[in-house]
Amino acid sequence: SSDVCSSDLLTNNKKKRKVVIISFCAVIFLTCIIALCLSSYKSPYKYMKAHNGTTAQTKANEFLAQAHIDDKYIVFFVNENGNVACAIMKKKLLSYDVLRISGELSIRKDNENYLFSAYEDNGYEWIDWGLISESDIDKILVNGKEMNIIDNLQYSFRICWITGNGEENIPSNHEEIKKGAVR
Repeated sequence: SSDVCSSDLLTNNKKKRKVVIISFCAVIFLTCIIALCLSSYKSPYKYMKAHNGTTAQTKANEFLAQAHIDDKYIVFFVNENGNVACAIMKKKLLSYDVLRISGELSIRKDNENYLFSAYEDNGYEWIDWGLISESDIDKILVNGKEMNIIDNLQYSFRICWITGNGEENIPSNHEEIKKGAVR
């Protein structure tokens, strides 16, 4: 009687172990399938393109440039209106979170201007960006700080941008410094 009981106990343990191993393999397999499905979102732009915006201003049509700053991505793109727009995105576990899609600027050469957009991400943060169509502009200062400039675009303009945080640091003026200018 005790031999039969111990034999049943061994059989039950083997069955339990088999169920645990099969369950573990199924979880690993499903995790791999999910990872493969989400691998198309390797870049913030691809994610944004796949999750179209709700208006022509927020729908990405063509990638221009991307910058990575801290835990965020700044993605510049041509929207469905044919204008340049800017998205601030943050990486999540398996995707991205669009924190803000800034307004749009016209690609036309006679349209020199800048856009300022604020968003919340553990506090007040902002981006100030613009398009530079004049080739003789070397740098742009905002409240004494130099903006980043993205060159070598397929268009006849460059993109300038700067980020910051805190309402007291909102940029107020842009100083365009021409090449060879003495300050």
